[in-house]
Amino acid sequence: MVRNALRRGDAVALLFYSPLSSDDLAVRAELPQVDRRGGRVAVYGVGLNGLARFKNVLRGIQIVQSPTVVVMARGAKPRLLEGYTDHAEIDQATLLALASA
Repeated sequence: MVRNALRRGDAVALLFYSPLSSDDLAVRAELPQVDRRGGRVAVYGVGLNGLARFKNVLRGIQIVQSPTVVVMARGAKPRLLEGYTDHAEIDQATLLALASA
């Protein structure tokens, strides 16, 4: 799913969160409001226990706290949004990723 989106030239926003943290759950609640830009942005929420499944996609990126949103696009430098963030900040990061791709 993530690799396919990146191959298509889309931006991907991955939220890594703990279901036990109120800040993490607040960021997760923001995900449905993220602008998908006509299908050019894919958004996924992943529990911290699923972090290992993304080791190939996250090569060279360290997730050291939760919540963390990683925004990436092929050819663009990944952006990490650590701590609480809202959909507007994620929207801005995806727009920059698409513009840099």
